[in-house]
Amino acid sequence: MKLSSRLNPLAAIVDQAFLSLLGLTVSMILITTVSKQEYGYYVLLGSMLLLVQGIQNALINSPVATLLPASGPETKTALKRTAVTLHMILAGAGALLAGVLLWGYLRVTGDAGEGIRAVLCLGFALAVIGTVIREAQRSLSYVQGQGVQALLGDLVYGTLLLAGLGVAAWNRVLDAGMALALTGLAAALPLVGRVGGTQGASIHRPSMTSIWSCARWALPSVLLTWINLTSFSTVAAYFAGLAAVADLGASRLFVMPLGLLATAWGNWYRPKFSGWLPAGEVVSVRRVTNVSSAAAIVFSIVLTLVLLTVYPWIEPLLGAEYSGLQTLVLAWLVYFTLAFVRNVYMATLMTDPGGYRILHHVTLFAVLGSVPCYLVFAERGPLWIIGTLCVVEVLQLALIVPRARNYWERRLQPS
Repeated sequence: MKLSSRLNPLAAIVDQAFLSLLGLTVSMILITTVSKQEYGYYVLLGSMLLLVQGIQNALINSPVATLLPASGPETKTALKRTAVTLHMILAGAGALLAGVLLWGYLRVTGDAGEGIRAVLCLGFALAVIGTVIREAQRSLSYVQGQGVQALLGDLVYGTLLLAGLGVAAWNRVLDAGMALALTGLAAALPLVGRVGGTQGASIHRPSMTSIWSCARWALPSVLLTWINLTSFSTVAAYFAGLAAVADLGASRLFVMPLGLLATAWGNWYRPKFSGWLPAGEVVSVRRVTNVSSAAAIVFSIVLTLVLLTVYPWIEPLLGAEYSGLQTLVLAWLVYFTLAFVRNVYMATLMTDPGGYRILHHVTLFAVLGSVPCYLVFAERGPLWIIGTLCVVEVLQLALIVPRARNYWERRLQPS
């Protein structure tokens, strides 16, 4: 038991490191195998998958991570069953809506022929289903402190995905639609029927009410955050075409370890915070927050030095179409460092509905400030777009950090 509790947090870090390496490998396969336009499609639809994940986290995963650690045995069972049912509904409805909307968009714009449209839409729908199923399993594992189980699931997913991509590339049938379809199948097939274990599927009204008390604030924030974080690719596509989107996507790959490390941190410590604060362990929350923020900055400095050293040898592997991206890579590194620290402080507030409401207002401010900036500066190039993201992160930190510290102080005061 002691060994398992020690391995679980380590598994959370290994899991995100593996997913980072997997994402980099998949992108390198596509960059070196398919056209730049196809890779642009993959990046754009990948941002849509992030929206699906964001909606799933807002409606189900984040509220469950907030509520489950402090719940009694009976409440936990009802909460899990309700979560499983919501995951199933989201997977089916999301896939149908995604496929139909993408088909309509491609048909109206005439960006692809009939056969390409069919493969792209089917692949996207399958990717939505697989993403929802895999994220459901991972989230429930992490909330219950089962990092090893989450890692094993992702290892199976990654192995199947790379095998499928290898076969498709060997047979010269790999494109954006095929990559998305394989992503969905690799994620869903090993987990079909296992989401939630033996908990079953049903809606428990009190659990649904509790989930909605958090989700009602989280969902608008997720939509606004997605607009903020993915509008750069849409704006870049409008002003400079799919080539600029591909450049932004390729340059971001090199700093994804930092972004995925932030996700690993959230997977493990978000549920911990939700258990610590109701129990009065505010000092533990404050200590972990301060140490984690400092560690993120130190890690980013080390990663910067590594990238400055090895990038000249890595860039030729991308091909001539992706030359001169080092400045974009370093700009993304600044952005992900700021985002990591922001996520750490946000976790302090995501422990009750009031904290979700505060974050909703902060996110709304961020979007109102960032989207107009994209429209003004996008014509100057991708670097200006990343710079806008960095400025918005600084503004959000200026709003979130004092609120988190005030939250600690209120929790320390005797009731």
